[in-house]
Order: sequence, then C-alpha cells, then structure tokens
Amino acid sequence: MDEQKLTLNKIRLSYARAKREQDREDLWVYYVIRKISFYPTWLFLKIGISANQATFISIIVGVIGCSFLAFGNYGTRIMGALLVNFWIVLDCVDGNIARYEETFSNYGEFIDALGGYLLNAILFLSTGIAAFSHPELSFKFINQIFAGNLDRSILIISGAWASIVIILSRLIFHKFMNIFSGVQSSKIRSAVESRKGLSHIFYLVVHNIVSLSGFLTPILLLAVIFRFLSIFVLLYALMNTIILIVTTHRIVLKSRRLQT
Repeated sequence: MDEQKLTLNKIRLSYARAKREQDREDLWVYYVIRKISFYPTWLFLKIGISANQATFISIIVGVIGCSFLAFGNYGTRIMGALLVNFWIVLDCVDGNIARYEETFSNYGEFIDALGGYLLNAILFLSTGIAAFSHPELSFKFINQIFAGNLDRSILIISGAWASIVIILSRLIFHKFMNIFSGVQSSKIRSAVESRKGLSHIFYLVVHNIVSLSGFLTPILLLAVIFRFLSIFVLLYALMNTIILIVTTHRIVLKSRRLQT
C-alpha cells in the first residue's frame, strides 16, 4: 500500500455496495458507527495495523470496557460503557482494513466472530455485577412493584442469564445451519432468513434493540449515565429469553419442513 495515496475518501470507496446493503439492517452501525469508523481506519492503515491486529485490539478494548463496568465506580462505569461503544467502532475498523487492503481470510472472519461472541458472553454479566454492586433508585422502584420481595442478587443472576440465552440462541442457529447446509445450503439460508412485510419490520425493531450492532451499546451508555442499569439488565434478560424461545421454535419448525 502506498501511504502517500491513503485518503479517507479511498477508504470510503472501498466500502462495497454488498456490505452497505448488509449493514442496512443494523441502523446504528449503518448511519453512525460505520461513518465514524473510517477515521480510526485511516489511522490504523497509516501506522501499519492489519485487519487481524485491529480485531485483537477491539477484543481487548471490549473486555477492558466490561471490566470497568463490572468493578468500577460511577466514573469508571461511564468509561467502561464508552469503551464498549468504541469496541463496536473498532469492530467495523477491521473489516474496513480488510476491504481496503483486500486481505480477507477465514481466520480473520473467525476471530472477528470470536470477539462478538466474547462480548455477548460477558457484557450482560458485567452490567448485572455493576447493578448489584451499586444499588440505584431504579431497582428500588422495581422492588416496590414486587412488594419489596426482590433480592439484589437477582441482578447478577439476570445478567448471567441474559448472556447465556443470547449465546444459546446463536449456538442453536449455527448448529442448525451446520447440520442441514451440507445438502441444500442455499435453500436452508433462504428459509431461515426470509422475512416479509410485518415480519421483517418486527425483526428489524427487535434486532436493533437487542443486537450489539444495534442500539444496545448507546442504550447501555445512557443506562450508566442516568443510573437505570437495573432496568437495563432485567429487560434484556427478558428480551433475550423471548428471542431464545422464538428462535428455537422457528428453527425446529424449519428443520422439520426441510427434512420432509
């Protein structure tokens, strides 16, 4: 790569149309994060950081952010939430670099997915620990609804549960794809991913609320700043559980139809 010719405009031009169309479902990424990511991409390219190195940096940033969330004071929790938001920026940077340098690889795709799984696995648990360690008025309000019978430990349990079920949902989906894809992969993918009309709108709304590439990370930052982490943890535990049930039911039905 000729560093003298490296410009933001060329990085933007390498953002292929197919990838833009794929990003359209992730509204926060498409309209905000991707545009921000071109700037650190320029810096990383300028100093010679590869796509895979950018992926590892993003994972480190995300883990540190979750640690700050779980074990810090109010200011540290805000820093942790900011780092988690920066993680999603860096998660776009590695792809930007790979497209610009044309260095895509299965290994790169694998470690990128690994980072996403890791953040899904620890983020909700981290927020559960934070909400438990620093009681907020939001939890007192929730507790009043249950006549004061809720123990604060429900926040850690809910955080851990939210992490477990979101990973389990992905595991079920990918296991389904692996089992059936050997025979008729294109038919399988279209059967699982096809959404029309209200179904597609509902999917977009839910996906953009619960996905790390959706509005989850800015909602987390607001929850930390305005001290409603308890509500955040409990709501996402509930939503992730509903997603697990719906995903499992849908995939079981699809697998039965494909087998027959």
